[in-house]
Amino acid sequence: MKLLQARIRNAQIEVELDDEIYRPGDVVNICAGQEDSDGFLLMGQDFSVYLTNTQLDAQITINKAIGIAEQAISIAGKNVVTQVSGGSGSPAVGKVEVLAADEKLALEQLKQDLEQLKLR
Repeated sequence: MKLLQARIRNAQIEVELDDEIYRPGDVVNICAGQEDSDGFLLMGQDFSVYLTNTQLDAQITINKAIGIAEQAISIAGKNVVTQVSGGSGSPAVGKVEVLAADEKLALEQLKQDLEQLKLR
């Protein structure tokens, strides 16, 4: 048996050997989907099996979640005017507060938790 790095591109399994790309058609894909992925080809004499490297998929998902958390933290941390007093000849004075201070703290904790899930 041999274990080779492989990938799925455009629903086709690809293996690169000696700078040449092969697309074997007799491989059993034991993954749930046919989307692009990176993984391994386990080649035997009677069969070949493709295994997705789910760690890479998980890492991509975690990185996207961190990006979303960062955007939400930025929005929640914006200063907004919540009360305005004065007027009728006197200058208007506004009270400025953070838009969502509690949510900002919760999102920062979520981001820290996601950072700890990243591969080391």
